[in-house]
Amino acid sequence: MTLGIAFSGGGIIALLASSCTLNWLDQEFPGLFGKGSDVVLSTVSGGTLGQALVANAGDRLWFPRYNPHVSLADAKSTPSTPSRPDWFGKIALAMKPTAMLHDSPGGPEPIDLKQSEVQHGVAEKWRSSTAHLAEQYGIEQIRPGNNRWYANFMYAVKSRAPVMTNKYHWMNDPRGTIGMGFREMQSGAVYPPGAKVGPLDAMAWSSAFWAARPLLSYPSTAHMNRLMFEMEMRGEPQDDQYFFADGGMIDGTGITTVLRDQPTSVLAFYNSIGDYTKKSWGIKMLFGVDDHQVVSNILGGPKFTQIFPSHLADEVFANLTNPKILRARLDNVPVLRNDWLGIKPYILKTLLIFANGYSAEFVDSFADPSIKPSLSKNFPTGFTGGMAPLDANLFCMFQSWRADRYKDEIDDIVYGSVHTNSRRN
Repeated sequence: MTLGIAFSGGGIIALLASSCTLNWLDQEFPGLFGKGSDVVLSTVSGGTLGQALVANAGDRLWFPRYNPHVSLADAKSTPSTPSRPDWFGKIALAMKPTAMLHDSPGGPEPIDLKQSEVQHGVAEKWRSSTAHLAEQYGIEQIRPGNNRWYANFMYAVKSRAPVMTNKYHWMNDPRGTIGMGFREMQSGAVYPPGAKVGPLDAMAWSSAFWAARPLLSYPSTAHMNRLMFEMEMRGEPQDDQYFFADGGMIDGTGITTVLRDQPTSVLAFYNSIGDYTKKSWGIKMLFGVDDHQVVSNILGGPKFTQIFPSHLADEVFANLTNPKILRARLDNVPVLRNDWLGIKPYILKTLLIFANGYSAEFVDSFADPSIKPSLSKNFPTGFTGGMAPLDANLFCMFQSWRADRYKDEIDDIVYGSVHTNSRRN
């Protein structure tokens, strides 16, 4: 039996949410991420960065846990202890409030994409920026942790680039042109076979959202897109066969890759940046729903991205976007065959997905009346760059508050999928 855990992309939101959630899981289920545990992780973009931080520096990071009696002064602080010398959210202070759009590894001097996209060294600069993020947390070398971990990125065959999309921004047929690549960080195995992607590359390319734009061509602007591609192609992440970009262009949830291992159950965290209710395609594409009301960046479109039956989509989306719920559960879920994504059909025992959104119940739960009005208007998911300590701490507390609410369901999935002796009565 195996437990699959997936963390989506979503910039600083995904980075902080995934790291806080991993800490909560580690505290609540001792041994869950220990050597020999039956856990497989799949991460995209900001989720990849969060997993990398916890796998490499988790024992040094101080995380807040939900406390309704916390004072405003304490909630605005950046605590540390001798055994936990690094406040978890220090990257949120290093980034400018609007320094990046979507998934940025950040740093004290974020990349100015408008100035550097046409420079041939932009991919290396992005890679160096990712390394700098790790260095801020005392990480000198990327270690894989104790579990199988797929760090996902998009690959595009060089001879087929730039990629032509339709008016909905997905391809009519992506096969043989693009796909979901990954590095399994434990074994070092890379897909597609022969791609040259090291551990730091996997982290950097997984979050390289900017690298997708030059690779895409649209019917109305095909000539201009070709010129842009020819100007910027040398600055793209690449090896001799492939270009690479943010894995969220194929599947922003991380769920599809973990299903390649056919886990017993899947625990997924969809940490989308911005208003999640307006990003229905992020989840609905997995159910093959053709939502033409939005323009998506899931390049496979509903036909090639579908892995679950379509009739389940509305229930899942309704529960995820309900601010009083923010979670969806399906049991005995048929996983559909998807050759493009490398998924074979089977029955998934349980799929439990969590989403982030504004919860009045959570915000109103604090005894200190000054906390609520002190939060940023962008709380919780409207940040495109850094955030203040108050917002970061409460966002982390929200992850544990929400998980605590559904602890029984998480218990059932964990103990029904993983062989462990750590169950608490």
